[in-house]
Amino acid sequence: MTGKELEERQQTLVDRLKSKASSLNLNQGTLSELCIILVDTSSSMSEPINKREGRSKIEAVRLAIPNLRAMGVRVMYGLVGFGDTAFTYQHLTFQFGLILSQGEMLHPEGMTNITAGLREGLQMMSGKFAEKKRMILLSDGQANVEVDRIDHYLSLCREGGVVVDTISFGESADKVRLRDIAQKTGGIFSDADSVEELQKVYARLNYAVRYLEHRK
Repeated sequence: MTGKELEERQQTLVDRLKSKASSLNLNQGTLSELCIILVDTSSSMSEPINKREGRSKIEAVRLAIPNLRAMGVRVMYGLVGFGDTAFTYQHLTFQFGLILSQGEMLHPEGMTNITAGLREGLQMMSGKFAEKKRMILLSDGQANVEVDRIDHYLSLCREGGVVVDTISFGESADKVRLRDIAQKTGGIFSDADSVEELQKVYARLNYAVRYLEHRK
């Protein structure tokens, strides 16, 4: 065997080992889900939920988000707020406590840019691998910024296998649009009008309930 043949054979072996190692690492690191929590942070989220309750809508969200924590499965969570534009409060993490602490920083102001929220969520997921990818989008009002771009990002969600569950929160929420977003991406539409109702909605959207509870 010539020196060149030996070098080529060694390189082939190295390439095979790299490929096998890469495959093993991917399998070992496969996540059950990437879950981005999208919260409407428009100015109306600072208003009371309804006439019966004194808490603001954003306070209700903070109280309800803990119900999304799924135990015993590999889920990474991210937190995005969207008003005039979108802002990542917490990048993807296994540490759900970081989601809770950053949730305290959600600050309502501006308008309702659902498009920006979807865009930010997709960017956070870009290049990441998981068995499932999902965004949970809550809004209390009418989309009024970049509205004509929503369908474009819903198409990107479908292409990337990203499910968008939507939550209509309060009487002024655009239930028609939120239901449409969920239907177009294979998501679940839910409606809530109180702290308790919102907590129950988030509990139903918990990964373990959403995908595992009824598995035979």
